[in-house]
Amino acid sequence: MTSASGDGPLHQFNAASRWVWSQVIGSGRDLVAGWQSFWFTPRSPEWLGCLRILAGLMLLYTHLVWSIDFEAFLGPQRMIAPEISPQMHPTPWHWSHFDWVSNGTALWCLHGLALASFLAFTIGLGMPWTGWLATAFAISYAHRGTGALFGLDQMNVALAMYLTLGGAGRARSVDRWWECRRAKIRGDGPLPVALSPWATIGTRLIQIQLCIIYWFAGTGKLQGVTWWTGEALWGAFASYQYQSIDMTWTYQYPSWLALATHLTIVWEIGYVFLVWSPRTRPLVIAMAVMVHAGIGIFLGMMTFGYVMIVANLAFLEWDTRR
Repeated sequence: MTSASGDGPLHQFNAASRWVWSQVIGSGRDLVAGWQSFWFTPRSPEWLGCLRILAGLMLLYTHLVWSIDFEAFLGPQRMIAPEISPQMHPTPWHWSHFDWVSNGTALWCLHGLALASFLAFTIGLGMPWTGWLATAFAISYAHRGTGALFGLDQMNVALAMYLTLGGAGRARSVDRWWECRRAKIRGDGPLPVALSPWATIGTRLIQIQLCIIYWFAGTGKLQGVTWWTGEALWGAFASYQYQSIDMTWTYQYPSWLALATHLTIVWEIGYVFLVWSPRTRPLVIAMAVMVHAGIGIFLGMMTFGYVMIVANLAFLEWDTRR
């Protein structure tokens, strides 16, 4: 009688199973919808165009300075012998266009071509092809410049690659200006910047790259004793190798030095969790600007501080109505 009335254990079990299954399917759909929205929601490439200019200027500058002593660092008879390079930076694959050319004149010509590609990327001329060429050249220089490879060079490559992939040449560029000019000559109306999912993909890749960098930077610091004792920041200020402004007077305030040291750890590890929320993002990005500006001003690494601030600007949302 209980089973016939529809209120028996079997009926209750089937109802519970259907409810659980509906929740699983609904959660799966929400997950897929969230994934699609996160990666592929079309957005304006306007902000990526601004970042392309800022990143391109640093890309051009950091490779232009090689010209000061080009042969000593990148030439066939460079200071670090070719057989030593793989030992200093062992990688599963290693290539450089410099390895294919030994003639000094030809190397200088390729150097000029590389600088031209960096300039074209900066002003947005011939994109995306010049962007991919600039990325390849930046990787090639990094592989050749053994002993002079730093985080700045790696960020240069990452930004060039992600900005090119994101279609940063579609806005704030010579290509865009020429496209609008031709439309005006044809008598067409204003040419709006088309929204693109590639702009979202490029933006997300920059953002995730930063989260990975800060996570490993923060967790890596936990292996150092001075970061636990709060003495790490003082060690940086006391090092004359990096000192651009005398900060040794801060020894009088050990408590503040310890607090700043521990806040740096908290910020780097918490970055990946806090930067995605609109509520905490302004604080996290403001902290990033202060940290990297401080690194540039007080520790003499202006170029690295600059490029990291530019990368963090990828978390600013572009208002398409402006």
